[in-house]
Amino acid sequence: MRIKLLLLYLILYVSSFATSNVKPVEIIYIHPTPGSQYIPVQSTIILKLDRKFQSQLNTTSVNFEVVGEKSGLHSGKVLISDNTIIFEPEIIFDSSERVNVSVSSSLFVKENIFIFSFVTNSVKEFDPKIFQLLSDDNNLLSPIEINSESDIVGKPTLINGVTVPSDFPNINVSVSNETAPGKVFISNWGGTSYMMILENDGTPYFYKRFPNNNQTRDFKLQPTGTLTRRVYENLNCFVEMDSQYNNIDTFSCKNGYGTDEHDIQLLPNHHCFLIALDNQIVDMSQIVQGGQTNATVRGNHVQELDENHNVVFEWNCWDNFDIVDAVHRKSSG
Repeated sequence: MRIKLLLLYLILYVSSFATSNVKPVEIIYIHPTPGSQYIPVQSTIILKLDRKFQSQLNTTSVNFEVVGEKSGLHSGKVLISDNTIIFEPEIIFDSSERVNVSVSSSLFVKENIFIFSFVTNSVKEFDPKIFQLLSDDNNLLSPIEINSESDIVGKPTLINGVTVPSDFPNINVSVSNETAPGKVFISNWGGTSYMMILENDGTPYFYKRFPNNNQTRDFKLQPTGTLTRRVYENLNCFVEMDSQYNNIDTFSCKNGYGTDEHDIQLLPNHHCFLIALDNQIVDMSQIVQGGQTNATVRGNHVQELDENHNVVFEWNCWDNFDIVDAVHRKSSG
């Protein structure tokens, strides 16, 4: 009799475990990844369901119960974006805490409840100055001090018959064969900042000057037919411009990350991909011999934002790379 009861108990236990810890097949993507660490306290929770359920998704079709071991039960807002459902907590999580998530839905056929957890990082509040200090923004050459559009030192010069200001960047085209057709979209690094469209021989086709130390980077044409550039000042984001070079939108990483300046990709559906900048304090002495006890380890993630700037996907480097893969990398600062 005891053996039968024990077997019954094991069957019930395994069945309970299977319905709570096995991901329902209807879920094709989860963020944060179950068991992940270093998750920002501002993070949202993201689920992507198979597209065949897209028409059935609404704010009540999936239920979330989110409990932080320090911060307690979290209420929040549920958002729908195509086949993605997002839980946005009303208050941020506590630092260095385990967060337990229970997801249930009538859309799930076999496992009607799914339980997973993740651990938040040690940073309580996001300070954008930290990210800017350690980013390439800080390595920009000191620009020339100029107070207005008309306050330009020296006489205008000519480039292939086109008049440009005296502080216009020196364009030097050096190729061994003929250049490819089309125009070059570029911005300079150092000196007075310009965004430029050049003919493929270096002749200026269009330029816009940004005085007063207003640096701009990564000026380019997007598949949407619009233009983007990285701006600094107090924004530290990417700006989208129309064909008349008017600013029409801004893009920056969400969920507690800085916005890396190295790239933005806009998609025809007006989703965008950004590189998220993340710095963690890690006791490297526990990982490698002689490691620094309070090392700053930089992570780069990839975020996809939808047309309403909701994060609908995130590739997290901590889930895909081991820190010891790059122990040869040391900061010069």
